[in-house]
Amino acid sequence: MKFLNSVEAAAALGVTTRTLWTWRNTSPVKGPTFVRIGRSVRYPVDEMIDFVAEHTRLSGEKPNHQT
Repeated sequence: MKFLNSVEAAAALGVTTRTLWTWRNTSPVKGPTFVRIGRSVRYPVDEMIDFVAEHTRLSGEKPNHQT
């Protein structure tokens, strides 16, 4: 399994590392699935792909509000 660190994950999503931090610390978690390895936060690449797929919509589509 391949992982991204916070800087890499933020760049891949086009957000800041602060946004990732906020998403991780919001209940329920809003951002992509992450794991802690010791004190490090890592984002599994497969989970990042799933997150992008679930949060992508085409122009003109209505948002898919999931609860």
